[in-house]
Amino acid sequence: MAGIVGTTIGLIRAQHAEESARAQAEKADAESRRARDAAASAQQITDFLIGLFDASDPTQGTKRDITLREVLDAGARRVRNELLEQPLAQAQLMLALSYSYKSLGDFKQARSFGEDALAVFRKNPGEHRDNIVNALFASSEAYFELGEFDLSLSYLQEALEIEEARYGSDDVRLARLFNNLGMVYRRTHKLDLARDVLEKALKLRERYLDENDLNIALTLDNLGLVLNELGERPLAVTYLERSLRLHEQALGPEHPELS
Repeated sequence: MAGIVGTTIGLIRAQHAEESARAQAEKADAESRRARDAAASAQQITDFLIGLFDASDPTQGTKRDITLREVLDAGARRVRNELLEQPLAQAQLMLALSYSYKSLGDFKQARSFGEDALAVFRKNPGEHRDNIVNALFASSEAYFELGEFDLSLSYLQEALEIEEARYGSDDVRLARLFNNLGMVYRRTHKLDLARDVLEKALKLRERYLDENDLNIALTLDNLGLVLNELGERPLAVTYLERSLRLHEQALGPEHPELS
């Protein structure tokens, strides 16, 4: 009987070992596949950008100066039409285009590319959490600028939920989300909520960033505006003066943004 039991235990252990080895091999294969996909995507993006700027070279067949907006629009068309077989590279470029159009003040295009990128990343959420958070953030900024505050808030809250689940509540990566949540709450007249999240953003940035980092100045500025609207003018002035000093140190007192 003891021999039978021993044989059975041995078979069970062997089966468990085989299952464990198979699971580890599958995990290794998946990680290797993701690494290959990421490398291929990076190369596709590099090749695409090189081709884009080659095509926009004013020495190639035209004497007319080409504007940044024209280059961007040409790139956007190519991203839509030429990368259909490379969805990850396409989505990453769409996310970059979202930020670029936002910087040019075209918030509808920023929203469009942010949403399209997000749709691709959502198909594999386990592999693209960072990309999902970045696309949610980019889209929320576009919605904010378009005055669609409910959607901006929804996207920021979803991004915050993802990041808190991954990193906890004491991580500097949450600061940009708290900061922008404060801006949304301020614009929707929820000043107490705005103050709360902006104080969280400031605490994280002061703890983890260089003391002269302009992200600290940004949050100080936003918090000062909220405090002023709450009627706490002396404290508001303190924060706004700190923000101004940081900007002057980083940019110089004669910078156009400070005039």
